[in-house]
Amino acid sequence: MSVILTLLLTLGPGKMRVEIKGSLYHSNGKNYPSAGVYVNYDYLEYFGARTGIEWVGLDGGVNQFDIPFEALFYPLKYTSKFAPYLGGGLGYYLLTGGGVNKSSLGYQVFAGFKLDLEKASAGFEIKYVVPDMGEGKGAWVYGGTVSGGMTFEF
Repeated sequence: MSVILTLLLTLGPGKMRVEIKGSLYHSNGKNYPSAGVYVNYDYLEYFGARTGIEWVGLDGGVNQFDIPFEALFYPLKYTSKFAPYLGGGLGYYLLTGGGVNKSSLGYQVFAGFKLDLEKASAGFEIKYVVPDMGEGKGAWVYGGTVSGGMTFEF
């Protein structure tokens, strides 16, 4: 994690913030609760990167933990009051509990927007997640984000 943060900081001036995310993970016709914490680094006005950890509570006491590494593109600049974005990335996925213990490498693509509220920001995101590249089966994730109080500018 420290290697990733060091790499991001060498990219030039930008804004780093901690973001909390609450979502619905839609798979096999059912919705499951999901929550996560992300570290975002936006730089060069149009680009960003983020990583974090997200939990999904599935049926039968099974928990899915996601650790994504994602790139973002802001067509209207991340410094705008309204900042739509597109992105994608790779992730490490761990299923545990209920007699299940499996890990895999997967990917995700997403679109969303952020609203700058001066001291905080809020947003909405739609993401398509494929937690196992070998299986190729995916799930939709719909969620909101909130950040504030932990924004650092370089």
